[in-house]
Amino acid sequence: MTKRGTDMKGQKRLVMRRLMRIYSYIMIVVIVLFSIIVCVTSMSQKYKEINNDVERVAYRTKQFFSDSDQIISRTARELVNPPEQIDSLMKYFQLDNAGYLAYSLKKFNQTNRDTQFYLPNFSTQILLNYQDVYGIGISLDNETEAFYATQEKKDGTKRKKLATTTGKIQLAKRLIDSDTSSSVGVMTMDFNPEYLLNDIETILGDHRDVEIIAFKENDNTLLQYANGKITTEKRVSDPFGTYTNDNYLSHSYSSTYGVTTIAYVPRTAVVTYAFRSIWLVLLINLALIIILIVTLRMTFDDYVETLGHINAELNKIAKDDMSGRLDVPNKRVGELIEITDNVNMMLDRIEKNIKDIYQLEIEQKNAHMKALQAQINPHFLYNTLEYIRMYAVNIDADELADVVYAFASLLRNNISSEKTTTLEQELAFCEKYVYLYQMRYPDRIAYSFTIEESLTRLELPKFSLQPLVENYFVHGIDYKRKDNAIRLSAYRTDGAAYILVEDNGKGVAEEERQRLTRMLEQNDINGQSIGLTNVNERLKAFFGDAYSMALSASKLGGLLITIRIILPDSPGTHNQL
Repeated sequence: MTKRGTDMKGQKRLVMRRLMRIYSYIMIVVIVLFSIIVCVTSMSQKYKEINNDVERVAYRTKQFFSDSDQIISRTARELVNPPEQIDSLMKYFQLDNAGYLAYSLKKFNQTNRDTQFYLPNFSTQILLNYQDVYGIGISLDNETEAFYATQEKKDGTKRKKLATTTGKIQLAKRLIDSDTSSSVGVMTMDFNPEYLLNDIETILGDHRDVEIIAFKENDNTLLQYANGKITTEKRVSDPFGTYTNDNYLSHSYSSTYGVTTIAYVPRTAVVTYAFRSIWLVLLINLALIIILIVTLRMTFDDYVETLGHINAELNKIAKDDMSGRLDVPNKRVGELIEITDNVNMMLDRIEKNIKDIYQLEIEQKNAHMKALQAQINPHFLYNTLEYIRMYAVNIDADELADVVYAFASLLRNNISSEKTTTLEQELAFCEKYVYLYQMRYPDRIAYSFTIEESLTRLELPKFSLQPLVENYFVHGIDYKRKDNAIRLSAYRTDGAAYILVEDNGKGVAEEERQRLTRMLEQNDINGQSIGLTNVNERLKAFFGDAYSMALSASKLGGLLITIRIILPDSPGTHNQL
């Protein structure tokens, strides 16, 4: 190799490597910027998501206590109103069960009310109405015992004193005598926290670091949610000051009934959640950068190597060595493969032109022999079908004879060399075609073919209507139905002949009909509706501007194809009436 060639090769490699570095830097900057945008967006979205979850669980907990307060307030009012029921409450604690029942029955007989207050019945009804209430407790100021009813024992029992049930959330309400406005006792309700716990876990999902606390103004902790569990233990003395500072992302709600709800999560946990959502993005981007650098290096090295090989082969061809061909040893450089293929095609052209003539003669001879071998004597086939038909007639199989006759007629019409036919003959051909389908699916297909007498000799291209009928049996018919019908009619009005092909099949949607109409107008086949397009093209070529075809919905429920042919005042070239 000359010094000049060596210098050019060195410059080429230098340019390729410089391009590789430029492309690498550009792609790395793009990937890094994209990573930053994705990470910032993802972290912001994660922060909003956690903030929204904290706000939702705080509101849900506040709503739980609001609903619970309404239940216990309503129940406390119903318990002491009317005030006469307070006497019944006192009697429950002063008498045994039998004595209290007798007292209640006596009061019922002395009053005109439909119902009489009876504490076991009252507690049973409350526990049936509110399934999330686990227990009801009643303690009167002047009594040493207390009443307590649970979902397991709804009529309740007496106990020494009221106590908090483990694992339940207890609310208390004073019992006020409406006549004296004085307190007569206290009522407690133990609420089952499972419904609230399920809602909280559904909202939070995998955000397990979110905690909730609900407390009253007297620093009485009503609920503490942490690590998927609900407790009533007191953890801090000042929840509001502890969890509503800058160290926590929190939301709080205060109520008129004295319950404050705070949902909070440490901001360090929020940052951890955010980084969990972007570490995969960072890892993928790092892998992309590494793959990009390695791929670019391999690609540019392949180009340098391949260009050197092509240059060496072209030097041989330039020295009149036409037997050689370009070959790319590295198949990863697709563009250079295409260039070498085109050069090789140019080198092969002379040899190919010589061989093509000889090969064409051989193929023509083979095609001629195949045509002779595949040729069948039509008369032999007709005679065979006629023999079958006559045999069917002799054994009184008239239906079979009709089927064979129809098939033979179709076959004869297909093989005949005529290019045109009359409308009467075309309809007869279509009728035999439909008849064969009717024999194949008995009692499922009905058909009607009518033609006006003046149109029987109308000349048109052969097989102009059969594809339209066949289209119904391929796309429109429903073989599960027993009322399939197709009608083909031809009549003359206002100087034009109308040929209608109508069925009650599946039909064509309006959008599809519009597409087919545009296809017919633009002569666009596109591999779809070839039969319909073929009929349209042949009739348009035969009749010219006097012909048109329209698609519409049939009153029978299927598709209506209308062919219109303007007839001349006197017989023309194509129309012989």
